[in-house]
Amino acid sequence: MLVALYEFKIKEHMNAQFEKNWALFTDAIYRCRGSKGSRLHTTKTKNTYVAYAQWPDEDTYFGDGEFPYTEEELVAREKMRESVQESKVLHMMDVLDDRLKV
Repeated sequence: MLVALYEFKIKEHMNAQFEKNWALFTDAIYRCRGSKGSRLHTTKTKNTYVAYAQWPDEDTYFGDGEFPYTEEELVAREKMRESVQESKVLHMMDVLDDRLKV
């Protein structure tokens, strides 16, 4: 299993827009691309979020092709992007030992 760790720095006063559209587009990625889901975390740093996403493998994560996003999902992606000042992948990690209980 592959895990991606992301950091998002959000433009001032755009947190609500980011949070709403991150959720909508993350659900779309799950539906269309085969991710295993994601978690979004707030941090102690103002306007900074960290997300953790699981993928079955690198092939699924880096998959190419046309994905059947709906128009609403594409709008959510654009609204999420316009609220982000900076985003980056902090780490790509392989799961060694999984003791997360949900």
